[in-house]
Amino acid sequence: MVIYCCTRKMLKKLNKEEVTIDKSDTTLGDWYVDYLYTRPFHIAIFVSEKSLLPIFVPTSPIGSVFIRFQDQLALFLKNINVPEKAIKNELMKMDEIIITKTRNKRILGTMNDQKYHLQFCEIDHFPKSLLQANIEIAEMPVGAIEMKIPIEATQEMFNL
Repeated sequence: MVIYCCTRKMLKKLNKEEVTIDKSDTTLGDWYVDYLYTRPFHIAIFVSEKSLLPIFVPTSPIGSVFIRFQDQLALFLKNINVPEKAIKNELMKMDEIIITKTRNKRILGTMNDQKYHLQFCEIDHFPKSLLQANIEIAEMPVGAIEMKIPIEATQEMFNL
């Protein structure tokens, strides 16, 4: 089971009510989600609670944004040399989803920094440029995890 902690803006776009639940049982933990108005398309930013890894996904159509997120996450993890077996295991744990409201301001602050840096990345040609933007921003040190780099923190979680 995975928990998506959504901002008010994202909950409104999804037209969902929040549910209260404990914690995800995935390696990367809960995922924080926000909705961004960008051009040429709107984007959802997903940030791992544990490693602060950002994953950017086009929001349209909004009903399948979580499926596209899982596809983009798998592609990203493969790009940073996470073993295929570990990726499949992580995605299998994400079969059941729970949507709730955000609950950690530290993660929201990091998410805001990552959204700010996204404006300097060229994302005209999805999916290649969006994946490249993910990589560029995930290579920036994050103060909330003692200036670790989210890619390295993610690789440590998968024992790489």
